[in-house]
Amino acid sequence: MKLAFLRYLVGDAGNIQRLYWAVKSAAESATDDAKKQWSVFLRLYGKSSGLASLRSAEPHFSLARELNFLEWRSRWRVTNGPGKALLALWNNENPPRYLILGQLITYDHSFLIPFVKRLVEKQPQGSELVKAASKITKEVWLNLSARYKLEFVSTEPPLPLHPEDRTCNHHARARLRLLLGFPNNEGLNLTWEQISKVAEEFSEPDNDWPPSDYYFRLGRALGARKPEKISDEELLKKNLDAFRVLKGFTYASVKAAFHYLNEKALPDYAVDWNQYRTAIRKDASLSFHQGFSRDDFLFTIKEGERKNASRIN
Repeated sequence: MKLAFLRYLVGDAGNIQRLYWAVKSAAESATDDAKKQWSVFLRLYGKSSGLASLRSAEPHFSLARELNFLEWRSRWRVTNGPGKALLALWNNENPPRYLILGQLITYDHSFLIPFVKRLVEKQPQGSELVKAASKITKEVWLNLSARYKLEFVSTEPPLPLHPEDRTCNHHARARLRLLLGFPNNEGLNLTWEQISKVAEEFSEPDNDWPPSDYYFRLGRALGARKPEKISDEELLKKNLDAFRVLKGFTYASVKAAFHYLNEKALPDYAVDWNQYRTAIRKDASLSFHQGFSRDDFLFTIKEGERKNASRIN
């Protein structure tokens, strides 16, 4: 299985409100320059966030990039799938926890699952939590670097095979904040039971990642019962609602709509990716276009069907 590991984490990352502000700042700035986007962040949210320097914004943009809410390579724009879904779903009182956790598992599962398993076994509290998590981080890192040595040395910049204690501390603190909300309830604020269930649901490796039913797994991990499946008929109705919210000038991202539907449906219902992709392909009112990434494509309502979807415009 391909290595999935959040490579660049700073200890101050993991605050999901600041994560959202980073993505929102990128959406509202007409630039691909990271430092200019940090400036926009401080201008718009510096007072609310309590941050004052450009560098203080960097951890939150870096996490957004690692979670695929912002683009990789030389660009820092909002991604067409999960990034736009995050912006559409954000609610200060009820942030999109399933989406954020799903992105974390997707892009960090090689590290996250063994990290969480060992952390749950110990369940350290208070001042011992960061110390124990840092030690576990080093153990998991060394195991991964031995198993994926080629990936570690060939990535840009190369990942150290033997991390320094300071690096482990950064990675541990960022994940603790994001998962448990430690120390100030500013992350996903999961319970020990919930993160234990996350490890259980995603412990078996899948050849295709993420697994098609991963929102069902997230629902079981965070909720009291298994989510039910949405019928194809209901799915297509809700897909039009998602299109109304997510569309750009004409098209919407299929991946963005998939994330949007699941976040709105959970914890009672969930949508399987294979079911969703198959159902919308059969919808004669929709037309499709190549997307901006290999795992995504775009859809819109056919011109002749506009009258049947007047509520969307």
